[in-house]
Amino acid sequence: MLGYFGHDGYKLLEKNTGAIFRSRDVIFEEGITHYARQPTPISFTDENDPFSYRPGNQIQVIEEDRNHRIERELKQEPVGPSLQVIAPRPSTISNLHEDEREKNTDLTTQTTNIPLTGPPVNEYGSQHDDGEASLATRKSRRTPKPSNRLMESQEYLSWPHIFSVDTDIWIPRTFNEAIRKPELWWEPMVKEFEMLKERGVFELIQCPANKNVVGSKWVYAIKWDNSGNIEKRKARTVAKGFIQVIEEDYEETYISVARLELVRLLCAIAASRRLRLWQVDFVSAFLNSDSTFKVFTEQPKGFEEGGADYVWKLQKTLYGTMQGAHDWAENLDKTFEGHGYYKSRADPQIRSKVHDDELTLTSTWTDDVLGALSTLEGERLAKLQLGSSYKIKDLEEAKFILGMRIDRNTDGDITLSQQAYCECLLNHFNMTSCSPTTTPLSPGIVLSSEDCPTTPDEENEMKKIPFREALGLLMWLQVATRPDLTFSVNILARFAHNPGIAHWNVFKHVLTYIKGTKHYGITYKGGSSLEPIEYVDSDYAGCRDTRRSTEGNVFVVAGGPISWECKRQDTVALSTVEAKFMVFSRATTQALWISKYLDEVGLLVKRPIIICADNSGSIANSTTDKNH
Repeated sequence: MLGYFGHDGYKLLEKNTGAIFRSRDVIFEEGITHYARQPTPISFTDENDPFSYRPGNQIQVIEEDRNHRIERELKQEPVGPSLQVIAPRPSTISNLHEDEREKNTDLTTQTTNIPLTGPPVNEYGSQHDDGEASLATRKSRRTPKPSNRLMESQEYLSWPHIFSVDTDIWIPRTFNEAIRKPELWWEPMVKEFEMLKERGVFELIQCPANKNVVGSKWVYAIKWDNSGNIEKRKARTVAKGFIQVIEEDYEETYISVARLELVRLLCAIAASRRLRLWQVDFVSAFLNSDSTFKVFTEQPKGFEEGGADYVWKLQKTLYGTMQGAHDWAENLDKTFEGHGYYKSRADPQIRSKVHDDELTLTSTWTDDVLGALSTLEGERLAKLQLGSSYKIKDLEEAKFILGMRIDRNTDGDITLSQQAYCECLLNHFNMTSCSPTTTPLSPGIVLSSEDCPTTPDEENEMKKIPFREALGLLMWLQVATRPDLTFSVNILARFAHNPGIAHWNVFKHVLTYIKGTKHYGITYKGGSSLEPIEYVDSDYAGCRDTRRSTEGNVFVVAGGPISWECKRQDTVALSTVEAKFMVFSRATTQALWISKYLDEVGLLVKRPIIICADNSGSIANSTTDKNH
């Protein structure tokens, strides 16, 4: 086929004769680069037509009809309504043999001689030595342009440390990926499956009719020690809870965890009162609570039993189920209550207990418990009580929790740090060789929406940069142990929706600061006072885009910060006095919250709590009602 013939047909080429004709009856053989089917005789219904088909003159009809078409094409005569030229009908590909090609050669010798200067050659075919033309597939000359999503994926996957099977830190995403390294991941999967059977998590049954069957998958992870080395590899069978149906498979889903402020406050109390810090881990925590709904899940890949029509009926809440975390939290709450612990009103995951004038404090983060006691015997008794209710892993003296390393010296000082996390962060963004700086931000730097991308090229360039991922990784470091990064993170977070190159350069500057301060941490002095002191400050109309002020506060207990915050104020302040007075309001609520928690556990502090500021006008407004 050469192309279109006007608006009502196709322009075709007869390869054996070079004839060009029109047809409306065409069958396309896509992907085939040669003629796979042979022409069949053409028949017409008009008996008076000299070219009509009659038995015995099949070759003559084809011969005369072809000549007639060629002459009409050369004279540009339209096809009359009384004569409809029909394209050759194809036969099956199985008839394509050498003898048929010989028939075609004989057929062409019987046709009327047409003056041709050479074999037909055009952009669609080429003449070979055997006289047969081959068709080449037509290709677009446009330069292919990948989508932005594809470019982002290629950029992410091109990083050398991502999904590299050749590294020990490689974490598979699926079962098929995991079995590529069975020496690393098969044993954790076997342990998980045996543990599920031992705990009676499931019952193998035939799939019930008209029931929602939830999918399942393997999830893999690496657990690190406090030095940043691999401690062990873990594999979990988890349910695809997003398939569950509310009120049929689950109801409540919420679970709370201990606030980091109170986790740090527990460490400060332990340093001040010279308490022992201990830690336990609940083994497969979610599997300790009974399933309150009839939930059916698929069998995990690689460990199927019975057949394709067999599923698991959950007897315990499996990881990944919508209600799993909520059921575990309720079960654990009843257990602590049964052992005589008091649940704090400041944070329900902070619990305390007084036994024989000995204070026990615990903070719970899903399945990790950090505790503080004054004696080794009290620690042993607390662990024995929890061990009688659940299977626990005794981690003895607390060394590492929530990504924070816990160090204690001979003076009783407790230091929280994240040096291993800082090194991983630098390595993740290929900044291990950068030159360290001494400040989180360059002096006098001001960021605004004017630094956001304004052209398509700038937008495409920023789409290749994982700014939001970088900001999230930096934020965890800031909220855990690095209050000195708070202002930097707050500034960068304002442009997370549309970051520009200037914002990315500021982030890299923060990484250079981390390079020189990765050993920084928070130290709580042993035997120091628990009297809290709070420091507050703010700028005035520092945000160029909104002219709102940025405020900050830090709460110090036992010589180290336990709570800090940096936030752009909700409204525009009319003066520096008003901007700093707004800080007092937020700082006061934080001070009341912390002081009431200390009251709950019997650690009374003096009132009023000291708040330090540097603006005499705001201090005056807080002590008198003259300007209220």
